[in-house]
Parts: sequence; C-alpha cells; structure tokens
Amino acid sequence: MSVFEGFRLGQPLLEQTKGGGMSNEKSDVKVYEQAGSVAITLEEAAAALNNWVATMQKGSAEAVLALYDESPSFWGTMANQLATTPQSTLTYFQHFLTGKNNLQVAIDTRFSQSVGPVCLISGSYTFRFTDDNGEKQTVPARYSFGFMKKGKGNEEALIISHHSSQFPAP
Repeated sequence: MSVFEGFRLGQPLLEQTKGGGMSNEKSDVKVYEQAGSVAITLEEAAAALNNWVATMQKGSAEAVLALYDESPSFWGTMANQLATTPQSTLTYFQHFLTGKNNLQVAIDTRFSQSVGPVCLISGSYTFRFTDDNGEKQTVPARYSFGFMKKGKGNEEALIISHHSSQFPAP
C-alpha cells in the first residue's frame, strides 16, 4: 500500500491550526501528481546529494539553485524564514556562499528512505571554510533532503524539500 493512496490530486492536506485542531482550508500546500511519476532510487538520491555537495563547493548560487524544484520547501542553515520560490532560494545561497572561501562540505552521516516517488535523506554534515578575515571556520549541522524525479520524462532528480540547521551548543 502506497503512502499516497487515498489522496485526490489537488486536495489540500490537513494541517494543524493554532487551536490544535485540523483544518483543510486552502493553504500553500503543494500536492505533487502521483500519476506517471517515476520513483527515485536510493542510489539516484545519493548521487543527487553528492552533486549538491560538489556544486556547493564550487560556490555558485545559480548552480546550486538549478538543483532545486521551482517551488521548494527550504530552510537554510542560517535562514530566518522558509524559502519557497526560486528567488528566495537564490537570495539565501547568494548570502550564504559570500565570504566562505574554499568551502568544503563533508557528509558525516546519512540515512535514506524511499517513500513512494520521493527519497528522503537525513543526517549530519560539516561545512569548513576560511572567512574573509582569514579565520578557519567549522560549522557542524544536520540536514534533511527530499528528492523527486521531475522534468521531461521524470529523469531529473530535484530537491523538493531541504532543511538544514546548526547543532545546538552543548
């Protein structure tokens, strides 16, 4: 039984309201079509994550943006608000990549799950770079990515969801 069974296309998902109840009022919920979608394999998602790492290390915000869906759910490591558009995602990466010379991203841990046409990968990574003052910085963080094949013929693995945050101080 698929986790997507029972949902009608375009049906808003239930969301919790401030009072604790559930609501199906219109919201900014994105419902992906299930029909005709091709499941992404764990290997393809791992390759997409490795591609994200390599692209981040090149330092081009535009190249990183090309790895994301046109309306991602994206909480950046240093973000104060959710990015859900190409412009807000690009703005975040332009800011994030500035002043991070010789950026290196190392995947420390990884846990993958296949859920219908989506693959989820969660774990920890470490950002290492030299700041504009010449100081070496190390930022350990946790992440969750959601990958889905999209595009013509569903051949392109895109990031539809990404959350990243620094670990809290011990």
